[in-house]
Amino acid sequence: MSLITIEGIYRNGHVELAERPQGVRQARVVVTFLRDDAAGDRAIRHEAGRRLLEDMKQGLSFGGVRFDRQELDDERIRALDERRAAGTVRRRTSRQSTSDSPTGGRHWR
Repeated sequence: MSLITIEGIYRNGHVELAERPQGVRQARVVVTFLRDDAAGDRAIRHEAGRRLLEDMKQGLSFGGVRFDRQELDDERIRALDERRAAGTVRRRTSRQSTSDSPTGGRHWR
C-alpha cells in the first residue's frame, strides 16, 4: 500500500484538495487537521520542552533504574580522587610536554 499526500482545505463540511490525485479513482483516506494557530503551537512546544527538562532533571530511564548523569560524573570523580590519593594516578605538570601524554599530544573528544 502506497501513500499519497495532497494538501487541501476543510471548509463547510467538505475537504477541497489542492490538486487531483494521479491514478486514483477510489481510495480510503485519512484526514489530518493542521492547526493554523501559531500561539497554540508555541504553547504545545513550550509544554513539551518543560516536560523534557523535567525528565532530564529526574534522569533518563532505559526500562530499569533511572540514569542520572550527575551521579555517574560524581562516581567517576570520586574514583579518580581515590586513585590520586593512593598515588596510582600521576598529575601532569606544567613542565611536562604534551608529547609525553598517553595520546602523544592528541586530545580526543
